[in-house]
Amino acid sequence: MKARLFILGLSAILFLVPGARVVSAQAPGIPQLEVLQKYIGEWGTVFTLGSGKPGAEETAMRGQVTTKWVLGDRFVEQTIVIEGEKGESALTMKSLLTFDPASGEYRTWSFTSGGDVSESRGKWDAESATFTFKGSDSKSGQSTTVTATFKGEDEEHWSIATEDSSGKLVGVITGKNTRIKKK
Repeated sequence: MKARLFILGLSAILFLVPGARVVSAQAPGIPQLEVLQKYIGEWGTVFTLGSGKPGAEETAMRGQVTTKWVLGDRFVEQTIVIEGEKGESALTMKSLLTFDPASGEYRTWSFTSGGDVSESRGKWDAESATFTFKGSDSKSGQSTTVTATFKGEDEEHWSIATEDSSGKLVGVITGKNTRIKKK
C-alpha cells in the first residue's frame, strides 16, 4: 500500500517544479502553454511520505528533476530520479504535460520504471500561482489531488492527498522543489 501511494504521488509531483523559459513560436495560439515555462530546468526535490494520520510514521525522500520542452514546444517532458536510502536510484519516472484546448485543462501522463502509468487533469490559478491536478486509479479506486504553489522563480511548495474509493484519506505527500540550474 505504501509503495503504491508512493508511486501514485510521485507521478503527480513530476510537474510541480518551477523554472523559466519563453515559449517559442513553435507553439503559437496557445497562451496557456506559457505558464509551463516555470518547469524548465534542473531541480532538487525533497518530500515526506505519510499516511495523513496524526502521529503516524513518515518517510523523507529526495531526488533530482530535469525538465525540457519537446514535440515542437507543445509538451513539457520531465524526468525524475528518486534516491534510495543510500543515494542509489530507487525509482525513475518520465512525464509529459501540456494544455488541451479542447477540454480547457492541463493534462499529464506519467510512467515509472516500475511499470506504473497515471494520468491527471488540472487547472492553473494565476492569482494564487497554484496548479491543482486531479487523477484517479481505476484499478484501486483511489483518487489523488495535487496542489502546487509557486514561490517566485526558484521554489515551489506542493502537497498530494490520496483518498480511497470511499473518500477516506490514505496518504499525504508534502514537498518542496528548489531550482539548481536554469536551462
